[in-house]
Amino acid sequence: MRIAGKINYPIQQQKPLKENTAAYCFIGEIDLPKTGDGILVVGDECPKRQSDNRIINMKEEFFQVIQTPNNHQNCNTTSVKKGHSRGGWTGDVGLSYSQNFNLYDPYLSELDIKINWGLCLNNINTIHPSVNIVDFDPVTNTFSGITKLKAKDAIKDFKRSKIEGGFSGVGLLTYYPLPKTTYHEKKHIEQYKNKLFWLFTGAIFEVNFLEPPANWCEITGDPINALLLEIDLKRRVKLIIAKYLDDFATWQEITNNEPEANEAGHNFVINVLIPKLKEYSESN
Repeated sequence: MRIAGKINYPIQQQKPLKENTAAYCFIGEIDLPKTGDGILVVGDECPKRQSDNRIINMKEEFFQVIQTPNNHQNCNTTSVKKGHSRGGWTGDVGLSYSQNFNLYDPYLSELDIKINWGLCLNNINTIHPSVNIVDFDPVTNTFSGITKLKAKDAIKDFKRSKIEGGFSGVGLLTYYPLPKTTYHEKKHIEQYKNKLFWLFTGAIFEVNFLEPPANWCEITGDPINALLLEIDLKRRVKLIIAKYLDDFATWQEITNNEPEANEAGHNFVINVLIPKLKEYSESN
């Protein structure tokens, strides 16, 4: 299950001033021209831009995936439908960034994209009363919520999993495979990351493509004009980031990501969980 339409719009993070502040202009700080430091205008020349820590490409490290406590407020029980527990959610994408200037050439120096998700055990119990929720940790290769003596009974229930979501057959489940929901949501996380990676590759390019006016050396000789130029560049960067977040929200609304996520959860149950549970039942 995905929660669409909730986007936390970008937060600009203030960075402390570094050494050689004449070469950089950070959010909230205005570096006005000084003389005698070898960096500012000499005659009709503009100062040369210095090396910086600008982001050039998207990276995996920009993403944070956060699992919230079970039964988060996003577990909306009104969405529970017959045959489908809606046992999890993925959404609440939040973004923050640090914007710097290299002599009025704006760039992003930090980018942090958070994707939140969670499990809704209460919802599972609503659609499957008195069910035993079985979980599996692939790292430790251990089960919870099941004993060896009941493993075969659980396998019968797990085989009722349908690739399109939910379970087949008549009658209530006695055992619910929680990894079916977990890997459903992990597929949504993968979908979100792939889309955001692609979108913000474009956003980074647009920000780096921004240039100050050709006569910016003359403009920045006046403190008021320098301030107005910096404000305008900050505004343009903010609009670029907001545009791509809006594109992501639109994609969430118009794209049906459920079939792929349903298949991912089902495949884990059939190809991993059942064989592991059978192995567990037969172990000494």
